[in-house]
Amino acid sequence: MPDSAARTSTSIEALAIGEWRVDPAANELTRAGTAVRVEPKVMQVLLQLAECAGGVVSRDQLLDAVWPGVVVGDEALTQTIIKLRRALGDNPRAPAYVETIAKRGYRMVAPVRRCITPPVADDAAEAAAGASYPVAPAVARRQVACRRSFDGR
Repeated sequence: MPDSAARTSTSIEALAIGEWRVDPAANELTRAGTAVRVEPKVMQVLLQLAECAGGVVSRDQLLDAVWPGVVVGDEALTQTIIKLRRALGDNPRAPAYVETIAKRGYRMVAPVRRCITPPVADDAAEAAAGASYPVAPAVARRQVACRRSFDGR
């Protein structure tokens, strides 16, 4: 996963992680109309875990991806994970989002889906009416491929 850090932090669409909608460009998580802003490093860790949803991401992989070329201790990652869990409302003893794998790293246990963000509706009636937005064929194919990879099909 050498180039995933650059790809993840710069070109990813919005994600749905569990009940949360994740907007990487804004460093923002939204659930039930409530928005939570997170620090850029917190977002980068979240995106790395989401990229490998269901798989273990080692502490070294996270340190290399989020702090490339910078010498930081384990405490920086630990504090970032604490901030991420706080933002998600996650409990480390009964994780719904980020699970600690002893002596190995962390795993995203919530379902992860890529999303297309439609333009913001100027009118609440338009949004309530369920206005639809076209999806380019290439984007639709990428969505299907992502769903297959996340669903294991």
